[in-house]
Amino acid sequence: MYSGEVAGIRFHFPTVHDPFSNPHFVRLFGPHSSAQSAHSNAPNPGPHYTSDEAQEHHLRLVDERRQRRMISNRESARRSRMRKQRHLDELAKQVAGLRAANRRLLDDLNRVTREREGVLRENRRLRDERSELEKTLGDLNAEQHGGPKGLHEKLY
Repeated sequence: MYSGEVAGIRFHFPTVHDPFSNPHFVRLFGPHSSAQSAHSNAPNPGPHYTSDEAQEHHLRLVDERRQRRMISNRESARRSRMRKQRHLDELAKQVAGLRAANRRLLDDLNRVTREREGVLRENRRLRDERSELEKTLGDLNAEQHGGPKGLHEKLY
């Protein structure tokens, strides 16, 4: 037996790079060979195709793949735009919420500032009233005791 011979039958193995496109291979294994269908998802060009027809078939396959890839890329880009839009919508909601919180904080700050001013005015008024009362009390003590040392001086 020789290499390439099985059970006394000689097989000739061509030296092409792609045995599935070789007409001898197709004749041996037929158009529905599992080996060929594993090689290509496209229909078998068969031995009756001329090289121009085989080239056209190959170009159609390449064009179909390119079209599928283009459609897939467009769909991927559409999904990406949708994700981006959802993200922008979420950011816009966050901005609106932060602006509302900022307005509330500014309102609170303005209210507290007004209250503080009111408390400071009240403190000034009370200090002035205390000074007046201390002066009046000092004057009353001076009249009662007849001397310059009154309660006012004792307090301080």
